[in-house]
Amino acid sequence: MCTNNTDAIISVFHEPNKHLEIVENKIPEINENEVLVKIKYTTICTSDLHTFSGRRSSPSPSILGHEIIGEVVESKRKTDDNGLTLESGDLITWSVYAYDPNDEIAQKGFPQKSKSLFKYGHVENSEKTPLNGGFATHFIIREHTTICKITKDLPFPSLSPINCTHATIQGAIRLAGDFNNKKVLVSGLGILGLSACAQINEKNASFINALDLDKNRCNKSHDFGSNKSLINLDDIETKYDIIIETSGNSKAIENCIDKLDIGGKIVLVGSVYTQPNISISAEKIVRNLNVILGIHNYTPIDLINATNFVTEFNQKYNFENLVEKEFKFENINQAFEYAMSNKCYRVGLTH
Repeated sequence: MCTNNTDAIISVFHEPNKHLEIVENKIPEINENEVLVKIKYTTICTSDLHTFSGRRSSPSPSILGHEIIGEVVESKRKTDDNGLTLESGDLITWSVYAYDPNDEIAQKGFPQKSKSLFKYGHVENSEKTPLNGGFATHFIIREHTTICKITKDLPFPSLSPINCTHATIQGAIRLAGDFNNKKVLVSGLGILGLSACAQINEKNASFINALDLDKNRCNKSHDFGSNKSLINLDDIETKYDIIIETSGNSKAIENCIDKLDIGGKIVLVGSVYTQPNISISAEKIVRNLNVILGIHNYTPIDLINATNFVTEFNQKYNFENLVEKEFKFENINQAFEYAMSNKCYRVGLTH
């Protein structure tokens, strides 16, 4: 039985470029293996801004938001994915999707692409699927969602992007393989790129160069482990063993592929919105033994590893400072206006 008798407050997305509607939403009884959470902190992801502006399509009415941490109110699930007991009051993060582990694609190792995928913050809010987005006071975590307990002594702004930014980069690192003594380039220095610099810096790479057209973001990358920052890829005549490309820009991708060394790999992370097709030389890819990989979302182990990374290294890399401004949840429309008008790494919402 639900231990919280208060209705939830939700912000409803109806259509692009319109204010989110703040309304009450009854908290239903949760089902077996579900968890009712009181949201403590949410950050506005770039994908939320794309939906809000109409750049990407999304069902409506819906509750946007997926970079979330919350406190357990009631759990009908015994443990998190590390085997730790889930109890009322625990602080947790969870994956941006629920999936059917028996799904054919999930069985192949790609749960984030399951046919029955339920992606939080990107589905309709209804009586059948209530409280499924982060821009609210409460959230219901469905069965077959990866959950990780997190320590309460870390700043909330550091923790909120774990289940999107940092877990996605963990997926890219997993695909790229061994970084030991490798020459690495990180292209695009938004929050994904800075996370990549930091996480790769703990992998014993030979060096990490960081590329972005924004000089301020280039300078920021040094705080997150980059050895040298570049405005232009031709500033240094270097070939790279591994390139993590987070900008999604077609021209940047072409230039990066051209900078791969023999046996080099590039992992595309930022190509999640429409851009012109890229042009590559298949012969050059073959002769240079290059590999082009893509990562979209992540697997359960990536979230676990991202949680461990931020927990261990938050003080070293100060992820807290990447949330550049905070708003109270009731002022969410002002928060969106600010995020849309300013080139922020993240904007935070407190409760």
